[in-house]
Amino acid sequence: MTATKTKQNIPRGWQTVTVQDVCENLDNLRKPVTKSDRESGDVPYYGATGIVDYVKDYIFDEPILLIGEDGADWSKFANTAYTVDGRSWVNNHAHVLRCTKADRIFLKEYLNYEDLNSFITGGTRGKLTKGALSKIPVLFPPLSEQKKIAEILGAVDEEIQKIDEIISATEKLKRGLMYDIFHFRNEKNLKFIALGDIGKVSMCKRVFKEETSDTGEIPFYKIGTFGKDPDAFISQKLFDSYRKKFSFPKVGDVLLSASGTIGRKVKYDGKPAYFQDSNIIWLEHDESKILNSFLFYLYDTITWQTEGSTIKRLYNSILLRKMVPVPSIDNQKRIVEILSAVDEKISINQRLKEKLSLLKKGLMQDLLSGSKRVNV
Repeated sequence: MTATKTKQNIPRGWQTVTVQDVCENLDNLRKPVTKSDRESGDVPYYGATGIVDYVKDYIFDEPILLIGEDGADWSKFANTAYTVDGRSWVNNHAHVLRCTKADRIFLKEYLNYEDLNSFITGGTRGKLTKGALSKIPVLFPPLSEQKKIAEILGAVDEEIQKIDEIISATEKLKRGLMYDIFHFRNEKNLKFIALGDIGKVSMCKRVFKEETSDTGEIPFYKIGTFGKDPDAFISQKLFDSYRKKFSFPKVGDVLLSASGTIGRKVKYDGKPAYFQDSNIIWLEHDESKILNSFLFYLYDTITWQTEGSTIKRLYNSILLRKMVPVPSIDNQKRIVEILSAVDEKISINQRLKEKLSLLKKGLMQDLLSGSKRVNV
């Protein structure tokens, strides 16, 4: 690869074109069909971000490029553009392009590389109009260079796809193992015990909104950020005080969401953090009857009874009444060993996927800007 740019910051031998210069827009052929009117089949029915259904008939039978018109994410690297081959049906939430003068894979990668939000109109549900799409500028190398860039980026995509398939297969294996394991067919003298006979529900002390800030020392997790990145923080002083005076999880305790999406779980790792009272709870117990590491997997097998119409809630009384299978501690350890080994394989492949995704972003930055040139 070589690095060559002109004074105008356009790579030597490249030009600037617009989408309409190199594509034919086929939006006039799209036909939205309500779900109740769709006839089931094996033809993919596409929307803004991919396949939403399968239908019997088709509109297109050629290589096309789709990009979300509304309900999509047009940020840099957001993958809002995607290719379709063979028979397909497209609704009116995705634009349809026939690439007449551009390599289709190259253009897909370029549109995904650029931040297109400046072309989006509308409020809460943004829209990329046909007119705005047609005017999007594209740094355009010769066709031979486009194909080479597409080949390089496509090779990384293939590796990512292989990793995705391994992750999916391993997750399927885990589901099968959990089904077999938690039926306890070979477990003799299996006991069923109410969670209330194992421990009690605990939660952190209530933190009021005025005690939080957008930045700070200690992450404060609410129901919306539980298991994700925090958007609120509390002071070290408040954290130290509340942790000392009130209930606080110990390392390994399984934190459980009791509102919104019921049953989401996080194993507390001991890092300084505070959790929203009543919405995030844990079973406080001494692990003499049930190990937290076993409970972590057991929770995945439970269908919780909830109350509330607008916002679902898992009340403490419902949780404590729940009867659960409790094998011997030795068997719990064996189950955890098996499932944690599968989880580790999934984690290893997820980390590999993240590395490949970062590699691709770096390649896109170099190749689609022309800062690095490929040999053709």
